[in-house]
Amino acid sequence: MALLPLHKDTANNEGGEKQLWVIVLPWFSFLKQENSFMKNIVKKRFDINITEPSKIFSKTFELDKTIAVVKGILFTSDKDDLLFYRGSQKVEINKQEIFPEDYETKLLMTGINVSPNHRFYEVGDIAVGNGAVKVEYKDTADGRTYFEPYRISIYLKCELAD
Repeated sequence: MALLPLHKDTANNEGGEKQLWVIVLPWFSFLKQENSFMKNIVKKRFDINITEPSKIFSKTFELDKTIAVVKGILFTSDKDDLLFYRGSQKVEINKQEIFPEDYETKLLMTGINVSPNHRFYEVGDIAVGNGAVKVEYKDTADGRTYFEPYRISIYLKCELAD
């Protein structure tokens, strides 16, 4: 850490001028802290192909044994409009219901105007336990869209065990 004058002319304090000082911190110390934090966070992606209209698609995914907790969830699709207007789901982690049946997927989506660091729906620290993540996705007919096959992706923000 260093204490430096803000402007060269005010450093001498001639003529009773007020001095302005700046505290300079080593910028690399912040990077070092962030990098050590980021090593504990991983993002996992799981896909479900929606091949038929007005049907429920259920799939169970297994998390790695190295994952301790799930911190956030995000839904995306290769056809966002179908996901937004037609989709709802139920999500369970370790047999614990996180989102109930018919929870609208649009509430778990994000747009490009949101910073990548703020895109996940934070769920706290959900213990992984058996490592099973079950998603029951329901496609429901909607007058605003026509069905065509699409893929949904579920992203989980996870913390590794120490």
